[in-house]
Order: sequence, then C-alpha cells, then structure tokens
Amino acid sequence: MPSRSHVLIGNESLLVHCGSALLDAGHSVACVVSKSPEIVAWAESRQLPLLGTMRELAEAAELRYDFVLSIGNLDIVPPTVLRRASGGGINFHDGPLPELGGLNTPAWAILLGNREHGVTWHWMTDAVDAGASIVQRRFRIAEDETALTLNAH
Repeated sequence: MPSRSHVLIGNESLLVHCGSALLDAGHSVACVVSKSPEIVAWAESRQLPLLGTMRELAEAAELRYDFVLSIGNLDIVPPTVLRRASGGGINFHDGPLPELGGLNTPAWAILLGNREHGVTWHWMTDAVDAGASIVQRRFRIAEDETALTLNAH
C-alpha cells in the first residue's frame, strides 16, 4: 500500500493511538491540529508539525495532504480543508450512524434505554455526520453501563 499523508484533528487520546498506528504503518502526518497537552506532547515527541486551531489549518493553503482524519474532534472541519484533501476526510463518531448523530452519544444511548451502541468511521461532507459509513462496530450495552464506561468501549 502506498504511503499517504494525513492531517490529524482532535483533542482525545484516541488520536494518539490512531496517529501512532499510521506512522508505524509507514504513512506520514502533514500536521496535527490540537490544543490537548497530551496530543501536543505526543506530536512534539514525533517531531510532527502542530497547529492549534482549525482556523490556522484553513489558512495553511500551502499544506498538502491526502486525508483529513477527525478523531475525538468536536469542531466542524471547514469545507476548504476537506477540499484540499486529495483522498477526502474521515471522521470517527462515537455512536452508531445514522440513528445516533451529534454530541454525547454514549450518554444519549443510556438515556434512551438502547440495548446496543457502536462507533462509526465515516466520510466527511459539508453536512455533519452525514457522510457514508466506511466501517461500523456495534456492541451490547451492559446493565450497569455509564456514559464513561460506554465511551471507553
């Protein structure tokens, strides 16, 4: 598989795990966009370019990359950033799509009394959580589940 260049956007530790897996597989990271001290420290330890805001990324017209990966990111990725990605943008969503889009999906799953939950990797479009699913994994919700434990699954 040819090496691809990625922009990683997010503020949760899952970004570090995914970014490390990409680098270990021989891919490159064009830049990391995050304000999380943990992610900033990881990016600096790998000598990866860093940006602090989505606005900075949108203004970095010279930056070239194949894919935008939004992982643990609550900010909307501007269409200009998506259009510059030759391969497109992919988002990690912490719920099953299309039925549970938006924020705080583990909490909503419990409040709604759902018996199962899931995670979805999907293509990003100009509309939030509306792109076609790439892969989805579903799992049972335990009787004593909390939003925190469900999110950890």
